[in-house]
Amino acid sequence: VDDYAELADLRHPSLAVRQLQSRLTAAGFPVTNVFVVSDQAPVPKYLPSKANIERQVELVVSLPSENDLLVVVLCGRVLHREGKSFLCPLDASLANTAGTAIDLQTIFERIGSSAAKHKLLVMDVAPAAGKDAAGVLDPLLERWRDPPAGMSVWFSCGKGESSLVASSLDWTIFMHY
Repeated sequence: VDDYAELADLRHPSLAVRQLQSRLTAAGFPVTNVFVVSDQAPVPKYLPSKANIERQVELVVSLPSENDLLVVVLCGRVLHREGKSFLCPLDASLANTAGTAIDLQTIFERIGSSAAKHKLLVMDVAPAAGKDAAGVLDPLLERWRDPPAGMSVWFSCGKGESSLVASSLDWTIFMHY
């Protein structure tokens, strides 16, 4: 999401995921197997609303067979409230986190339940609010330190940190490299 309804905007994550899509297809991933949900999507079902993101996660985790690789990349804002971490879709509201944001533990569990032999979750996220500043991922880093066999989780930052955007880049340093 580049342009949130209620949260501070981010610098071009939709461009970063489209660039990643191009690189994946150039590397041999079939174009029909790379789904991008973005606020720049030309088709409404690929806009990053809570319902669309949840629907797409359900779809992509159900498609792979045992010998496949599943890659899920999440770029956007996150919150930590009441012991839970949430991904913020386009329409996320700080006043109603549970009703408008997506529980990241649920996404993690759904990816883990996929039949794919190899699973990769990539998270390039930034805090959604001032009190969630650097360290918003700390609970996830602790909880997901030892993912299930066959699953890897890559974070854009470590404990106490937040993703960085270099002024010379159009997106985060993590997504650039």
